[in-house]
Amino acid sequence: MTRVVALGVCLSLLTSACEADRVEVGEAGAEPDLGVVRTDPFRMTGAFEGESYLVTPCTDSEALIRLEPGPEVLDLVVLHADLVPRDMPVESIFVDLFGVAIQDGNDVTFEVQQVYRAGWEEWGCSWVPLEVPLRFAASGTEPEWTFHVGADSTATLARSDSSASGAVSALEGSLAAGWTLMGEVGGEAWTLELVEAPCRTPISGGFSHLSATLTWRGESLSGCGFIGDATDAL
Repeated sequence: MTRVVALGVCLSLLTSACEADRVEVGEAGAEPDLGVVRTDPFRMTGAFEGESYLVTPCTDSEALIRLEPGPEVLDLVVLHADLVPRDMPVESIFVDLFGVAIQDGNDVTFEVQQVYRAGWEEWGCSWVPLEVPLRFAASGTEPEWTFHVGADSTATLARSDSSASGAVSALEGSLAAGWTLMGEVGGEAWTLELVEAPCRTPISGGFSHLSATLTWRGESLSGCGFIGDATDAL
């Protein structure tokens, strides 16, 4: 009998998700409860070409898992072709995927429900966020900036010449409607808007499932974003 199981059972990875409703700070000085946007993503590496797609989880370099055919896998085929330099016979890309594991006897396959991120060289299994656990990440170029929001209501903004940290004061939205976050870093107010729209990094071509706009110090900075890691205990 075929059964669908969470990766927490078969691979020690949790891949359930929920959307965040409007959350604001109540009493003065209190930290907002951001809720769980998504638990640990299925981060892995694989080559998406040919007819069979075998991938390796970042948490277990010895495991090989076959992806179930579907439209999201076809999206990965296109992304793979765009990202790899084609210098070697087999070239893998790194991806963050959301979905479910399907166990049939001793065989485990993975049904991809959404691609959150795909890249060639700019990140990989050893990638470390500025905030841990990470709730949201966004970045852009011209000027170069990176903005990470933690599950503990903290945020860090890094630019080419400096970095600043601060607190999240409000969060509202959902994956379907998009999120708006507000807070303060370095004594300056900021607003981060995230919408469910595919985004490609201009230089590397890396893919993210969210488009981002960061407003800070009177500047409106455009970029790409994605939902980050979090544990279900948060």
